[in-house]
Amino acid sequence: MNRKKLLWLFLCLSVSTGIVIGIFQISIKANKVFGGFIRHLPPHLIVGLKGLNLKSSTYYFAGFQNNKVILGNYESLNSLLQIDITSLASNQFTLLKGLPRNLTVFKDVYFKIDSPELCLLDGLKARIWFGKSADFSFTDSLSTVHFTAVIPLSANTFILRCNKNGTSNIIAKLKSNGSIFEPAIPILNHRDNDSFSTDGKLLRISGSSKFLYLYYYKNEIICADTNLHVLYRAHTIDTIAHAHVKVAYIHSKHELTLAAPPLFVNKQSCANDKYLFVHSAIQANNETTLMHDSAAAIDVYNTSDGKYLFSFYLPDFQGYKLRDFTVYKTTLMAFFGPYLYMFKLNF
Repeated sequence: MNRKKLLWLFLCLSVSTGIVIGIFQISIKANKVFGGFIRHLPPHLIVGLKGLNLKSSTYYFAGFQNNKVILGNYESLNSLLQIDITSLASNQFTLLKGLPRNLTVFKDVYFKIDSPELCLLDGLKARIWFGKSADFSFTDSLSTVHFTAVIPLSANTFILRCNKNGTSNIIAKLKSNGSIFEPAIPILNHRDNDSFSTDGKLLRISGSSKFLYLYYYKNEIICADTNLHVLYRAHTIDTIAHAHVKVAYIHSKHELTLAAPPLFVNKQSCANDKYLFVHSAIQANNETTLMHDSAAAIDVYNTSDGKYLFSFYLPDFQGYKLRDFTVYKTTLMAFFGPYLYMFKLNF
């Protein structure tokens, strides 16, 4: 083969390789969502303390009591794990009173502890058991409508997210007599006329008569009081104002389903008396891809008005990404796979 043909083959190979690399880079950019915003990242906001291997990824945060975090386990309905926040000493105990023996374990059945109240919530069976966390026993139960999210307000009063007419979500109040109060002006935005677009997280603002609703798939925060009056509507710092959700109707089952994976905007979240903490899925303009892919960006907002304050990162731990997190006073607790890790907040 003469030199001219070798040069021609090398040129063709170089062009082909360049085209493949270019197409690959374009495909990455097409699937990467940039938020068109800047994160404020002051130094030293958070310090790692210590971790605990729970040997299972089925634990979840149930609540707090006397400087201890209480963990439920989706695979074990009648037991709770109590962990001292300071020492990480743990104690597992069994619930012995008040629960029906034939209660089936589903992932949607979970405990909620807002000391001194103890609740077991079953949205599928439309029933709530409640009692006192002092001895972790149940004294009564309440039938309700089917619900997909709930926060307790008192011993037997709850804020529910439930489905209306099989299509859209509403926020309602379950009273102690079992009646349901629905506000005249809906809290959720029904321009999105399917339950997926209005999916989100209900959060109690501790020590107050207010709660938050944070959409999963768009940048809206709603704050309301326990009479279901909207106090403010705010936005997370990204620019995703509309839910990127594709739904399809299954005629044989007469139900809606997701036609494609939705674009997550706000993943896990929690709140205390002062701050709303949001794990954002959207990459900021001042983040590198490595930063975004190797740590969870936590954006912090003021619960009084929903205004953005600053951000910090929770790096991946032992090869696991952030699964969930919560805050108690100045301690942030995070699940990374089977690990529970404690951080100190310096603000």
